[in-house]
Amino acid sequence: MLLVITEKKDQLEPFAKANDPHAKQVNSNFWIANSNILNTELHLVCASGHLTGLVDPEKYDKALGDRSNYENLPIFPEHYQFEVTSKKNRALLKQIKEESKKADGIILATDPDVEGETIGRLALSKAPGALKKLKYRLWNSSLTINASRKAFQNLLNPEEKASLYQVGLTRQKSDWLVGINISRVAGIKLRQNGYSGAWSVGRVQTPTLALVVQNDLAIKNFKSEPYWEIKARAGNFEFSRTPGYKFEDHSVAQDELDSLSKSVVINHINRKRKRIEAPKLFKLSGVQKEAAALWGYSPKEVMQSIEEMYLKGIMGYPRTDSQVISIDEFNILKDNLAQYKSALGMDFETPNLEPRNRFVVDPSKISGHPALVPTENIPDLNELSDQKRNIYQLITQRAILQFASDFEYDETKIEAVDVNHKNVIWQTIGKKVVNSGWHELVKKQDQDVVLPNLEEGQRLNILPILVQKMTTKPKRYTQGQLIDSVLGKYKLGTEATKADILDTLIDKRKYIKKNKKGELFPTEQGLILYKFMQGTMYVDPEMTSNWEHNLTFIEKKKLTSQEFVKHVEDNIKNTIEEYRNKEVDLSIEPNSSKVAIEEIPKVIECPFCKKGHLILVNGENSKGKWHMYGCSNDSCKKSIPFKLSNYQLSLDDLEKLSRYGKTDEIDKFLGKNGKPFSAYLIKKGSKITFKFK
Repeated sequence: MLLVITEKKDQLEPFAKANDPHAKQVNSNFWIANSNILNTELHLVCASGHLTGLVDPEKYDKALGDRSNYENLPIFPEHYQFEVTSKKNRALLKQIKEESKKADGIILATDPDVEGETIGRLALSKAPGALKKLKYRLWNSSLTINASRKAFQNLLNPEEKASLYQVGLTRQKSDWLVGINISRVAGIKLRQNGYSGAWSVGRVQTPTLALVVQNDLAIKNFKSEPYWEIKARAGNFEFSRTPGYKFEDHSVAQDELDSLSKSVVINHINRKRKRIEAPKLFKLSGVQKEAAALWGYSPKEVMQSIEEMYLKGIMGYPRTDSQVISIDEFNILKDNLAQYKSALGMDFETPNLEPRNRFVVDPSKISGHPALVPTENIPDLNELSDQKRNIYQLITQRAILQFASDFEYDETKIEAVDVNHKNVIWQTIGKKVVNSGWHELVKKQDQDVVLPNLEEGQRLNILPILVQKMTTKPKRYTQGQLIDSVLGKYKLGTEATKADILDTLIDKRKYIKKNKKGELFPTEQGLILYKFMQGTMYVDPEMTSNWEHNLTFIEKKKLTSQEFVKHVEDNIKNTIEEYRNKEVDLSIEPNSSKVAIEEIPKVIECPFCKKGHLILVNGENSKGKWHMYGCSNDSCKKSIPFKLSNYQLSLDDLEKLSRYGKTDEIDKFLGKNGKPFSAYLIKKGSKITFKFK
């Protein structure tokens, strides 16, 4: 018997039925199939994303739970420990352990990427002897039965992808080291200087914040300045200087203008037919950018919609940064072209039925996964939600545009020379559309630029003129632009994590806010953190990009995980020493916000949700200042009073409520009549209340 471990339970059925049409479901997380491909029984069980996570510092040493002690830094575990993250995950891991004991071998069938490799191997590392039984790696980008069957027919040696595990493990450790150490540096120093709040620094999230802050400052500090260009009018058309010249000084521009002749000679005319192929295929961030511009969808909404369509087998693997496909995907699109066109309500000629290099490459040249394209399972679009239908149509249209006619136009490029200055060259370009092709399908409007009939050697009178223009301020980043263009430029995050990075900065940390257009602005908290970290590598996108680049050397086995982590630790040590006695001068008044979040000295698990930890919420209203304890988990809306009946809860009280749901008896309460009384505090439902003897 072979054990197959998937990343999600939705992958169990297609993998089971690809091997055996009569496969049976044992429970929601377990299938059994008699494989007609591998000629053996398969037991298929699932993980649920990351079953384990790196433990908190206090698990290594209780003293490290004190977040206010600078002398605890740096925190560098000698051996990193992982723990199961929830009761549900413990049950899934127990199932993996039980099945791996019975198995003769194991097929790792988690998602085909760094995260999938890491999730799978970390889970197996918790099952004694399981890693030694790992025999095959399933590598697939589609959950259709046909694609899954083909993947099982072409199982890989697990060593081929083993280095991805080292990349994922190194990334987790590095992110943990930066998050734990540098967040505490910021939290301790900022609170010492009166800046309340929950301060968090991340290897990727903080340089992303820096990009938004720098964009905002560039816009606020922008001053429009004039500049001049020289043009030449010739009847009803215009020449431009080539190469183009910009003059920042008007007098210099005027002198140049005065030196020019009012006659030119046409010295070269080039007529050429040009073809523009359809746009490149979509990667995930490209869809996120387009969907944000068209419908205002957030990157996370887009990713979730595509993920759900992938799990239903109607869309390819979502977390791809590729814009090309292999001949296999091309043939699927070609064979189902009529059905795609029908589903989208499109009717157009498809002369380009042979693969072209812009879209189709040898599989060995695809790094990771092919571009995002629909599968051969074409859904009834009426059964999809509006959001999924829009996204499905967007991706599918882009995928099949490659078969449409190219956009074609005739270009006429005319070059002329000043009669007295042979080094002064003018140019004008004409355009006439021959075939709108795919432009018509995406409603792209094209206008002809008509030029008169001219001949080489012809002399022409012109009127050189100065054209004044003004510099324009930078455009404000939108969610879509940041995810697709900006983060991509610096290689910040992966296609899988970019949406989560923005989600964390906007919804969890409150360091960035967005308006209805999706434009991004730093909040006061975000600006404080940026200014505090300014000058360090943690707000430098280029440095973080270098880190990400170096992670690829681990995949290529040119760098070890230990060497990378040592480099991260050295940077952390330097930052801790730099800030040890550094004065904080941010030119922003502390405590100017009405509500602020503050970490408490101990990490105490939320007694209600058991997912987040307790934080102190400080506020101010017309009645004065107020305080309460909340939860770091945004989805948990429960709270604990800071004071009850004139008694301020201690950290010991909070810890007992978290562990046991009940404090020791407290004799320091005061009733409304001013008399003291004793009681226990207990967790009852969603509230903290009294319990008397």
